[in-house]
Amino acid sequence: MSLPAAPPDMSAADLLRLLGLDSTQATVRFALAEFGIMSVPALPAPEPPADEPEWFDWLISGRNGIEFGFEDQAYFLAQDPKLRGSGPLLLTQLCFYCDYPGVQPYQGELPFGLLRTDTRAVVRRKLQSVDARRRLYVRDVWDMPRMRMIVAYAPDDAGIASILCLLPIRPWPVTQDTTNLLPRPAQLAGLLGQTATSTMFRQVFAPLGPEPFGFDGSRVGKWNFRHAYGFELSFVDPSPDDADPPTDEPPVIGSIRFYRDRDLDAYGWKGELPFALDFNDSHDILFEKLGQPPAEQRDSDLHGFALWHFPQFTLHVFYSNLENLLRRVTLIKPGLWESAVES
Repeated sequence: MSLPAAPPDMSAADLLRLLGLDSTQATVRFALAEFGIMSVPALPAPEPPADEPEWFDWLISGRNGIEFGFEDQAYFLAQDPKLRGSGPLLLTQLCFYCDYPGVQPYQGELPFGLLRTDTRAVVRRKLQSVDARRRLYVRDVWDMPRMRMIVAYAPDDAGIASILCLLPIRPWPVTQDTTNLLPRPAQLAGLLGQTATSTMFRQVFAPLGPEPFGFDGSRVGKWNFRHAYGFELSFVDPSPDDADPPTDEPPVIGSIRFYRDRDLDAYGWKGELPFALDFNDSHDILFEKLGQPPAEQRDSDLHGFALWHFPQFTLHVFYSNLENLLRRVTLIKPGLWESAVES
């Protein structure tokens, strides 16, 4: 078993001041060398069948309990996608490990005077006076003026597992205000089960001019407005799966999904969401706004979802268990939950 590394000369405050800097800057290179990282940050080569390269790189020092996260500058700053891969990488994330399998504990002072042995209650008490918006769940998140800090806890609340400090990815710039063009939730819920040729469909989407987007409303599939307005429509077969013989009826809208800005690189939905939801809502606010327990809920380490059934639609909310935020909100035609939304 290797001996733990000596405490670093750079403090946590010194390291956090590096966030946002170009990876080629001397201070960033010095920090990497301080923890025995000789590798140079670089974007990985695309691997099929991925249709989009990864725009980030992680460099970890397992012996020193720290990891540096870098992102392509154009990707992180929401610049012209044509610039991606041609500019520098920015240091956007730092993770201090305290109790993590295969990684030695970080030996320096942790941010904000936290200790590896601090329980969840102690961490929350220590950060009470910090200027930040809190979102508390399995992990605890503090949105500070300059960065987001995420604390994960060891099993049985035996202390801190890790502290992730990051710069939130920039949203896409707003080129024009389209808020008044976007349908309201009640209008969209009324479209579930409608065809692309229905009068209601044409009236609701007339302000957006759907024809130029080239969607063929006669086929089952998705109409992707994700990169234009932050939503997508899913068209499904109106007949039951076991219909014999199959009907020749045109497909109908089975689900309408709204995206958080930069989720799957989407331009965020700027219109209203059902139940006055907001993509910045934490888990507790989500459940408070719905006012009743979900019919179904599943959580994994990094994400989860909750599901409610109503007469007009099924509501599916996909959320982050890392940043404690909402990522996607989907309205589903009643009875189509299993076929319309991947669990």
